[in-house]
Amino acid sequence: MNSLRYFPAVGILTLLSALPMQSAFATEGDGVIRLVLEPHCAEEIRTECKTFPVSDASHLTTDVLQADDLVDVDVVLENAAGATVESIRSWLTYDPSVLEARSVTLTSVIARPIPGEQAANASARLVKIGGAAGVINSNRVAIARVTFRVLTGGNATEISFENFREDGLGQTAVNGTPKLTENTKGLTEPPCVGGILCQKTLTPLLAQSPSILSVQLEPLHEAASSESSSIPDSLVIPIRGAEQQPPASAPASTQPSTESSFGLLQVQNLKITSREQSIFLGWQPLRSSELAGYNVYFSTVSGKYIQRRTIDTTASSLVLRELEPDTTYFVAIRAFNKDNLESVFSQEVSVRVGSPESASAPLSGKLVETQPVEGNPIQNYGGTEIKGSTGTGDTVVIFLVISAIIGTAFACHRQYVTLRTAA
Repeated sequence: MNSLRYFPAVGILTLLSALPMQSAFATEGDGVIRLVLEPHCAEEIRTECKTFPVSDASHLTTDVLQADDLVDVDVVLENAAGATVESIRSWLTYDPSVLEARSVTLTSVIARPIPGEQAANASARLVKIGGAAGVINSNRVAIARVTFRVLTGGNATEISFENFREDGLGQTAVNGTPKLTENTKGLTEPPCVGGILCQKTLTPLLAQSPSILSVQLEPLHEAASSESSSIPDSLVIPIRGAEQQPPASAPASTQPSTESSFGLLQVQNLKITSREQSIFLGWQPLRSSELAGYNVYFSTVSGKYIQRRTIDTTASSLVLRELEPDTTYFVAIRAFNKDNLESVFSQEVSVRVGSPESASAPLSGKLVETQPVEGNPIQNYGGTEIKGSTGTGDTVVIFLVISAIIGTAFACHRQYVTLRTAA
């Protein structure tokens, strides 16, 4: 009878030891834990950051990009369940013939990276990210930043997560311990029985495969710039200071050589400064018979522009007025020809409005608020009358003429006296 009295307790303990950990300890809310790709954002609170548009249940999408554009993404962990995350692996697969992985930067969320899992491997078509997790203070944090450069136009390409497995043993996984909630109904962790249940086991927390990012590319057969004057919502350019590479071009039979050569040109020596609520720009004019004007792109986000000014070929400077005070603006220039084909971007420059000392490429000299400059260039730029020798003065010339006349008169008189004496 005593043995039967203790049977229910032993039976319950045996059942608890056989159940998986996640079934005994429910997670908070809907228990959603995800890995997702989002546009890079420097904000600590990611609720203020933008996300990629959703095209369907399994795909996100970018804007239409062209050769040399930058795809700058954050790998973001969404932990709405409030679970304790112990390890994260997030391998990305991509097509290296279309995209070039430029950089991989882990955040402090991955406290101890796995050796070799913080870099890109083009031959394996992978970006490897993984390691032990540190302290996570938010339910939505970036674990890494990855940048890609578009090598060519054409059909859309994809950036996806590699080898997701529900058991947490794949190359895309989040493992840890679910958070105890009221849904556990008062249950506590089973006690140690012979040391069997004392060993900590990690639970796979990622329950669904992450969405794929579809990178939309400009078709090769279309012109690099449409005839429409509309401005896209955002325009992505190469990393600041990176060496410019010529965009991949279509075969010579489908793309005139004149267009290709103009597309390789670049505006040089872009300079910038600021005064009050204005930004002043100056650059070296582009020497090309095809030049039809300049497009000046600017924004408060480096490398991603949402505003544009178009000016004609006679200009080599521009003033942007009524800007937000104490705000840093980033500027780059592209030239364009009569077919609206744009050159590659100039080097990006920046300045904080009202703080000329913050200029990344200072513009020196007198600020000119009108363009093109008309009238006498010396006066317009604060110059004065040119000093120095300019030839013989009028007074000296008159004196010399009078002296010559007097000398001639004396000579004539002397000759007359001599002839008369001889006679």
